[in-house]
This record gives sequence, structure tokens and C-alpha cells, in this order.
Amino acid sequence: MMAPCLCSLKRNNNLDLETGSAIIVTAQAMIVVGGHRLVALMDKHPEVRPWIEAWEKEVRKANWAGPQDIKNRYQPASLLADNVVIFNVKGNSFRLQVQVAYQCGVVTIERCGTHAEYDRWK
Repeated sequence: MMAPCLCSLKRNNNLDLETGSAIIVTAQAMIVVGGHRLVALMDKHPEVRPWIEAWEKEVRKANWAGPQDIKNRYQPASLLADNVVIFNVKGNSFRLQVQVAYQCGVVTIERCGTHAEYDRWK
């Protein structure tokens, strides 16, 4: 599944609607789509709440231009084809699968669950 491209939303934030002039912005926060999946995981497994909340807060402030930006911060993350990233949550007990649209600044939560559930995703 490809992450939805919300470039038009972000582009509109860089446009002065009165004059039509471009506003130069050097860094923009990432947009997180599919947060309901994180909420469901936290409801089912409360022990992951601190990690998930910290991760989501950090991602919303991040400006990931490419996979290396993720690796620089989350070294254990696995970078897969089609800009899919697997994060180890709470050590290696849980997994979080996202797809990143770097140009748009969108992180789509695809799946999250226990390590055993992750083994069945493959």
C-alpha cells in the first residue's frame, strides 16, 4: 500500500493565499496518518504507550528527507523497499511498520503489533 500523498496540503501551507507568492520554508514537520492503529495497539498493550507517544511526538517534529535521516536516529530500524520502515518497539517485543513519503512529509502507519504478529505479516 502506498502512503497517501498530501503534498497539496503541505504546498498550500507554503503559499501566501492573498498574493499567490511562495513562502520559503526550510523545514516542515512530518504528518502522521493512521494514528488510530497506534491507539489500538496502546489500548491492547498499555506497556508500549510511553514508547509510542514519544515516537509519535518526535516524528511529528521531524523533517525526514530520506531513509538515512531515520537510520541516524533509529539505528535498529529496518529500511525496506517502497520506503517501508520497520521500527522495533520496546526493544524487540513489538513492531511498527510505516511507509514514508519523503517529498510530501507523510508517515503512514501501516501495521503495528507484537513481534509474533509481525512474523505472520511476512
